[in-house]
Amino acid sequence: MKRFISYNLSLIAFIILLFSPMILFGQDAGLIVEKGNGVQNNQGGIAIFGTPTGSHMAIDGDDVQSKANGTDYNRLDLNFYGGDVRICNDVLHVDYANDRLGVNTSSPDGPVDIDFGATGSLIAGTPVGAGPGWIYYAPNSNRWNGYAASGGFSIQAHFNNNGLYFNNDGKLGINKAGPGKMIDIDAGTPSNNEGLRVLHTSGNGAALLANNATLGGWFVTDGGPNYAPIWASSFNPISDRRMKKEVNTIEKADYQKYLKYIDDLETSTFYYKNESDRKNPHIGIIAQTAPPELISYAPKDPDGSDQQILTVSLADWAGLNTVVIKYLREENIRIQRELEELRTKLITLYSQVQALERN
Repeated sequence: MKRFISYNLSLIAFIILLFSPMILFGQDAGLIVEKGNGVQNNQGGIAIFGTPTGSHMAIDGDDVQSKANGTDYNRLDLNFYGGDVRICNDVLHVDYANDRLGVNTSSPDGPVDIDFGATGSLIAGTPVGAGPGWIYYAPNSNRWNGYAASGGFSIQAHFNNNGLYFNNDGKLGINKAGPGKMIDIDAGTPSNNEGLRVLHTSGNGAALLANNATLGGWFVTDGGPNYAPIWASSFNPISDRRMKKEVNTIEKADYQKYLKYIDDLETSTFYYKNESDRKNPHIGIIAQTAPPELISYAPKDPDGSDQQILTVSLADWAGLNTVVIKYLREENIRIQRELEELRTKLITLYSQVQALERN
């Protein structure tokens, strides 16, 4: 009989537990599972961990909510004391050991690393070797494209290199951190001394402006192996005496020297090798026959060879022409004086002849 009673009591207890709307473990705390409502309601939730009227975590069919009491919401900590957190198979991944957050990546490289797949990654925070900001990595080109550096915003061509630097005072630096001018380009020592290259969208009519650190100045090419023309309304070389040194006046006694420069120049008509549609030839001089005062040098042939290309300074050419014009003026004055003297002598001689004829 005792065994029968014990068995039936156990069965009754099991039936009660099976069909009971609530399961409690402990008094006023512990695990509570009930057929409740949504977690947003007072003491709501299908499962409640903690005290329903105090601090607890409530779970319903699609929500997990931390609450300070039956109605007020509370902060929810996940793996507060250690261990990574994965959500939706690394759609969101928290790297606990390195304090990093990854989106679509289980191995974030920065404090916030968003993997966009084939288009690259966005890394925000403080990557290795960079200041606070962000870096966009494009795997197809294997380049890091930017970060915000201290005092400005930098978009980089390569990781940890100021390929393009936007300063917070409105200045733009190209290959230069902390630009000092509105547009500050540091060409460094690139191939063919390229400083600034501008290409037409069609690929034709391109121009290359390059600064030569040794000789100074800029030269222009068509973006390929040939030099290109420049169109402008005027060119104004600096001629202020205050900007010059070792100024030596050319005296009249020196005029013959500079006239010989003109005599020795080879003048010709010609076409440039890259010209195919010019109708009329150029008229000019051959630099190899010009005096050294007129000659300057392009850094090297734009076709990539190492030979230096001779050029003629138009400002010096104008100076030489001015000297020759002054010489010709002096010669004209001298000839006029001599002609006047000869005219006076001829008049005197003519008067003497007439006097002889009358006698």
